[in-house]
Amino acid sequence: MDSDCVRMIEFTNSNDDAVSTSRPSPYNWTQFDVFRLDHDTGGSPLRYLVRTGEAMIGSLGTTALFATHARISSPLPQVLHTLKTFSLDHLVDVARLGLFLDELERMYTVEGNPYHTSVHAADVVATLGTMMEMDRGLFGVFDDTELLSWVIAGAGHDVGHQGVTNAGHARLGTAWYRRYGQEGVVESINERAHADITLGLMRDGRYDFLVGGQGGKEGDGAGEAEKKKKVLGYIERMILQTDITWHADVCDGFGCVCRKEAGAWTEEDRVQILSGLLHFADLSNPGRPWGLCKRWGELIYEEHRREVETLRGVRGVRGGAEEDEVDDEVDDDDDDDEEDEADGSRG
Repeated sequence: MDSDCVRMIEFTNSNDDAVSTSRPSPYNWTQFDVFRLDHDTGGSPLRYLVRTGEAMIGSLGTTALFATHARISSPLPQVLHTLKTFSLDHLVDVARLGLFLDELERMYTVEGNPYHTSVHAADVVATLGTMMEMDRGLFGVFDDTELLSWVIAGAGHDVGHQGVTNAGHARLGTAWYRRYGQEGVVESINERAHADITLGLMRDGRYDFLVGGQGGKEGDGAGEAEKKKKVLGYIERMILQTDITWHADVCDGFGCVCRKEAGAWTEEDRVQILSGLLHFADLSNPGRPWGLCKRWGELIYEEHRREVETLRGVRGVRGGAEEDEVDDEVDDDDDDDEEDEADGSRG
């Protein structure tokens, strides 16, 4: 594997249980605590501070700034901070980006969803920034529209998540299953919905933040339209590839591109790399220090537990005569656990 790719995915982990009591840079892998950011911003970790259309690009470590303005409505802190840090902000109308991100975060708010929240989205975007901070030279091979798409895809990759897996949508016959699924095919139901919501906001004139876009600044009409089409296409592809069903394919594609020198990557190669890195960022919680890793693990466990309870409590779930199948499967799993425990005690 090319050494550049190795540097991108090597994170220095810490075995310390404690999380730093100060707020370090969001790109400090072992110390940044997104849960504290969530607390300090009044439950709005994805929002950044905007006043009269001008981004207040202050240090995320400035407690007084957050204490004073924590509940001001506006955009994603991690997204806008990342765009400014890596000089991508020239592509966006900051005021409209604020409106877009404000609405995006609102759409993450689903009651009873412990894990797939705006806190998780902010953590993923911070992880993307960590990757870029590790090797700015390497990220110079990507063009600005590719990187912008990557960051926005990270922000929107789980928007509207209902705390139900793709298989759960199929069993329950949800509205998302009816719209995005097919009989016998449950792949990417959630991911198609997340992409649809994100792209739908970007196509809405109120939230179109691309410079030269429908609601943005004037630009070269044909050129700007083509750029917007590319950005939307990149975002859709990147979000769809966060589906764990495609994990092996994403890893294989990533590995194939990494065997080439970065300077020889095609556009397709570059998008494959960014899609893979977003996929890895989405799964990166186990690589955080133990205190954060454990907390994320507890949240995803609770979300899955609630889904199982919902499936157990719904009679007539998809499957016709096999409506009790969920109960039977769970009971069988319980029996297996009991047998394993018994075997252990006998051993």
